[in-house]
Amino acid sequence: MTNTPVSDSYLETIEAADAIFADRLGAANWDVASDSDKTKALQMATKAIDSGTYTGLKYLSTQARQFPRKYPYDPEVTADPWGGVINYDNYGYIYESTSVPDKVLLACCLEALALIDYYSSTDPIDESDMIARGIKSFTLGKLSMSFSGSASLQSGFHSKEAFDLLEEYREYSVLIT
Repeated sequence: MTNTPVSDSYLETIEAADAIFADRLGAANWDVASDSDKTKALQMATKAIDSGTYTGLKYLSTQARQFPRKYPYDPEVTADPWGGVINYDNYGYIYESTSVPDKVLLACCLEALALIDYYSSTDPIDESDMIARGIKSFTLGKLSMSFSGSASLQSGFHSKEAFDLLEEYREYSVLIT
């Protein structure tokens, strides 16, 4: 088996993504997608992840992607956020690893799968797309539908699971007036 490289993605090869999906239900569309579509989906998923705002700093200021990351040392934090593995750089920042976290790799794969599912769907009415576009309800003749979801929660993601996996890294800011 040859490795098919993927540029501009958190997953370096299609086979790395295939391995993640090997034991996962609901990945049938991934299995039948072409390598070209898988590559595009992984690249689009990476762009969605990289468009977010995350706590800390890029591990290297010159790296193209948002991950891996490092965080300022905080004496108030007594528990290691990574379960026992902690490193310090020359400036006192802490980091888990110089590699992209597994949760980010999984989020990239799940978003890529959601993109393949979305673009291969023949469903004429896609509720998640309508919610993402801010549509709260619509009426077509005697048919009426209302949605209670919030587009702002997933900002640009097609996969809620991928969005949720990145929660611990996400930075939120509050405007104080």
